[in-house]
Amino acid sequence: DLQKKQTQRSVFRCNILGAQGSGKSGFLQAFLGRNLQRQRRIREDHKSFYAINTTYVYGQEKYLLLHEVMPDFDFLSETDLSCDVVCLVYDINNPSSFEYCAKVYKQYFIDSKTPCVVIAAKSDLYDVRQHYSLSPHDFCRKHKLHPPQPFTCNTTDAPSKDIYTRLTTMAMYPHMAQTDLKNSTFWLRASLGATVFAVLGFAMYRALLKQR
Repeated sequence: DLQKKQTQRSVFRCNILGAQGSGKSGFLQAFLGRNLQRQRRIREDHKSFYAINTTYVYGQEKYLLLHEVMPDFDFLSETDLSCDVVCLVYDINNPSSFEYCAKVYKQYFIDSKTPCVVIAAKSDLYDVRQHYSLSPHDFCRKHKLHPPQPFTCNTTDAPSKDIYTRLTTMAMYPHMAQTDLKNSTFWLRASLGATVFAVLGFAMYRALLKQR
């Protein structure tokens, strides 16, 4: 039973690739709880290509390290390619954005065992037709990837962390990335641990306040 399996590792690395302006930085900053409004207040010299935060899978606390890779298709280094899970980010409102993701996947990851996830960023905007031979959904279906995962950081509150839980789960169980991970029941069970952990944490917090 997958729920009973434990992994000794506590830190997993996710590399974020995508064309310039695709939404990579927004995706990275959202992991730290920053929506678009808060991101716009960050000074350029304070921005980072890395972000680390906790996620919970089956109640286990894990750390996910995000690394934004510069969009230089011809010069991706071993470091750029070495990770536990890959995010291919494209802007749904830019018709030229998905082509970069498709080329990177076919050039570097099509024969790799590293799990890949396509992120349909800026999902609050209008979804335009991409200038590529296959639509993002058809491309993912052809290569047996998950359908593009919609994401936006243009939210009132902190952006949802569900996608980061999924990424951590795929990094923990890469051999299942294309099989059981497509099962909605699997995701429900995996994320349930995080929900229970959050509820218990809030209850403990209230109990401590009452003791003061």
